[in-house]
Amino acid sequence: MRLSTRLSIIVFSLGLTITVLNLFAISHEVLQQQTNTQKIFAQTLVRTMASAVADDVIKGDKSQLTKMLKVAQSYKENPIEYLYVIDREGHLFAHSYDTDFPEFLKKQIAKYPSAVNGSRPINLVAQYNIENRGLIYEYVVALIPGNSGQMHLGLNQTKIQTAVNAASKNTLVLGVVLSLLFTWLAWLATRYVVRPIEKISSTLQDYQPGSNVDFSCKQSDALDIQTLKNSLQEAFDSRDYYENLLKEREQDLEVTLSSIGDAVIATNEQGHVTRMNHVAETLTGWSIEEAQGQAVKTIFPIINASSREPIPNPVEKVLETGETVYLSNHTTLISKEGDEYQIADSAAAIRDANNNILGMVLVFNDVTEQYELRQAALQAQQQVEKAFNDMQTMVAVLDTDFRVTFINNTPLESLSLKTEDVIGKEFWMNEWFSYDSALQKAIQSDCIEAFNGRKTLRDIEIMTNNGVLALQIGFHPIRDENNSVIQLVAEGVDVSVRKHLETEMRASMQHLQLYREQTPLAAIEWSIDFEVVNWNKAAELMFGYTLKEVEGRNFSNMILPESAVIDVDKIWQGLMTNTGGESSRNENVTKEGKVILCDWYNNPLINESGQVIGAVSLVRDITQEHASQQALMKSEQEQRDILDTLRDGIITLSETGVIQTFNRAAEHLFGVSSVEAIGQNISVLAREADKDQTEGFSQSSFMRLLAGSREVVGIYKKNTTFPMRLTLAELPASANGQHRFACSCQDLTEIKSQQAQIQQAQKMDALGKLVGGIAHDYNNMLGVILGYTSLMEMKFSNVKGLQKYIGNISQAGERAR
Repeated sequence: MRLSTRLSIIVFSLGLTITVLNLFAISHEVLQQQTNTQKIFAQTLVRTMASAVADDVIKGDKSQLTKMLKVAQSYKENPIEYLYVIDREGHLFAHSYDTDFPEFLKKQIAKYPSAVNGSRPINLVAQYNIENRGLIYEYVVALIPGNSGQMHLGLNQTKIQTAVNAASKNTLVLGVVLSLLFTWLAWLATRYVVRPIEKISSTLQDYQPGSNVDFSCKQSDALDIQTLKNSLQEAFDSRDYYENLLKEREQDLEVTLSSIGDAVIATNEQGHVTRMNHVAETLTGWSIEEAQGQAVKTIFPIINASSREPIPNPVEKVLETGETVYLSNHTTLISKEGDEYQIADSAAAIRDANNNILGMVLVFNDVTEQYELRQAALQAQQQVEKAFNDMQTMVAVLDTDFRVTFINNTPLESLSLKTEDVIGKEFWMNEWFSYDSALQKAIQSDCIEAFNGRKTLRDIEIMTNNGVLALQIGFHPIRDENNSVIQLVAEGVDVSVRKHLETEMRASMQHLQLYREQTPLAAIEWSIDFEVVNWNKAAELMFGYTLKEVEGRNFSNMILPESAVIDVDKIWQGLMTNTGGESSRNENVTKEGKVILCDWYNNPLINESGQVIGAVSLVRDITQEHASQQALMKSEQEQRDILDTLRDGIITLSETGVIQTFNRAAEHLFGVSSVEAIGQNISVLAREADKDQTEGFSQSSFMRLLAGSREVVGIYKKNTTFPMRLTLAELPASANGQHRFACSCQDLTEIKSQQAQIQQAQKMDALGKLVGGIAHDYNNMLGVILGYTSLMEMKFSNVKGLQKYIGNISQAGERAR
């Protein structure tokens, strides 16, 4: 068939189709408009009658309501077939029929007793095809919103449909005539238009893939034809370009997959193989021709190298979840020929631009050599452990949680232990160290330091079957190729002999150690006659005299004020008789006449026969320290005075929550004195807001306050409560290293009261706005009802008895406004 003929047929078909569609659209629109008009009329009528009808229903006046329904149904040109009212109990109350109420409507009442709940203005509940009357649509509306009383009305649709069908037939005839005229004109136009297109078509029919096409020889004066020729030329040129580009990329992909050292298998969304490289063919034993279209689990069977049990194939999980899946280190691939390879692999989803899963790519490589190396390393480790068992020193291997993974026999035999008694336990929790908790903490500290990359060495004593054994124990970190610590090696060497020699050496070198010039204390050696034998550089700096100036002299006369001479003589007598005088504090005078305060630590020198042969004194200048202590005491007193002036209660606590200081504001806040509070736990003054009154402030809650402040319940005089904000801040550690905390307590009683008043005012304001909006909406609805009532009064002025109901509706509407 020629193109011109096709175009003529197409134009005719399109014209006819458009005409028919327009006909049906017009018919549907006419029908819809008629239906909506009747529905709006019925809705308006029912709404205007709703109040009067509701009054009759409430009063139980069936006769009056029946008359009104018959009047409304008998109006000329009225599409209403019938009207009836159902009361609140779901029973028929009144209807517009002159005869008995039809059975089919009684069934409708029983079937839909509460079809309307007042949430919609009017509802279509049934359709009936009544003989001699046609198609009837039944609508229902609630008399009063929220009340189950209903009014039902039936609208006749047959008359409307008859008028629409007549209009549709006329429109169809006109459409057919116009379509024929339009087709004839289109045929004339296409004879002129399609000739150059037919020439272009013949060129396209002669086109062969791979050959060049040229449209330049097809001449035409029409701009559209020129544009068509140019567009076709560009399309064929672009097609040739992208075909070549696609071939190049396909070749690049093949080369890339062939060049990758890992095996690669790609699948579609069903998990069937679509592509695989040469390495994958080698490891699986399947060629791409054999594997293509096969399920991955068929060509890629994997098992656990240790248990020889099959491993679930990762394909299904990847395609279902889209997650990347990695296999364990003990995965073995069994090839088609039965060869086994230790592999490491990962599987990931292939997604399009919209993140839809198109398939999966599986990448794996042969790690058989590495696996064998790991097994060899494991055997070597076992041999090393055997060698350790033959050593006479303690050797233990710990994991990163400091639990024992290996220990040799020597320490086990020292306490008659078995390997299972030690393996898996934290190293310091074993029986060698359990007798001393301080030793356990020291071992734990060394383990942590070694885990941080530093070797440790410490002399300790452990418990054995033969008693305490002196041991030098060290911890060494073992690192992996990434320089991360993966294990610790603990090595303990028996140093009992060395410890004994060191003890003897310390006793013999006690006299020499007193003269070490590095000491910051003044060291003075006395004869039994209280004369200076020797002293160090620190003594020269402290008192201003050189050794030559005081050697052989009674130095006490030079550095002691007269008031201290008697006390010093008593101390000296105690030293000489080895009965006292070990320490004292007194004022001394330097060569320049400056008075300094010194602490003296004295010790008699006794020879091997037990005789006192002299004395040695260590002297510390505490002048600055004493002054600092006095200044510190003064500063602390000033701080206490400042805290007593603050409005908030300020309490200092120990790390266990015990009260250490208590300012005056806190005394007033809690109703207890500082004497009563100090030494008590903070839980007697405050508890968490969500805890029972009998529960105190827990230690865990107390420590959580370090993150900031929180609202708690304060306890006044230990029996009444009040809202309180508790803020905790950590103070510098005390001299003994214990943590201290400052606690600020603010009474929230007044703030809470103000907040409650503000919230109550906001609620009342919101309630006023809501009531005003509701009143405005009701006024709008009442205005519509009163308007329709006025229209009914004018239109039905000649209907007897209807004016009474209209007056009742108007009166009720005006009263509601």
